[in-house]
Amino acid sequence: MLDPENGKIALSESRKTETGNRDKFYENLYGLQNSDQFKDSADKVQLTLLSDLSPGAIISKIESNDQGGLATRFALLALNPFVLEGEKIDYGAFNTNGELDLFSPDSGTGTLTSSYLVDRMTMLIRKNWFNSEDKNPLDSSVTFSSSNHSYQNINDSLESGADIAKFDTLIAVGRHGASDVRQSRDNDLTILF
Repeated sequence: MLDPENGKIALSESRKTETGNRDKFYENLYGLQNSDQFKDSADKVQLTLLSDLSPGAIISKIESNDQGGLATRFALLALNPFVLEGEKIDYGAFNTNGELDLFSPDSGTGTLTSSYLVDRMTMLIRKNWFNSEDKNPLDSSVTFSSSNHSYQNINDSLESGADIAKFDTLIAVGRHGASDVRQSRDNDLTILF
């Protein structure tokens, strides 16, 4: 968290913790919790678990064009299980080129389609299940559900761990140009950008 002019809280890419480094994560978390800025923000910000919301409530938040909508879209894009909201929370650092803007088919502006965000929500549900059940997503013996879909985050190389050759549908989620995805079997391939 930064302290720019007017007392706004801005989120920064430079404070990310690399995947798999729990010690660094807790070091950053405790540093945040002990900071004066964090203590001063008590009762001014809200941390909402997405798992506490119904799919309809999440979709309503996604479709909103206010800071809450940006916060929810950021959470889904980053596969965060929570939304950080508040009057002085600024997601501008993550939306400099409209990365969090909803796609409008009428004007052709924006980047995030409704179907991408719904698929992202589904992927987050699966990721949360693996985390809450303390399961290894790369263990092919783990069964998530009877679904015949495999979700892959191309940007983070996070895979459901299932043998994708047995699925009827492969949905690859990522940014255009981030990876070269090719169909290598007879099954359907859907690429969402």
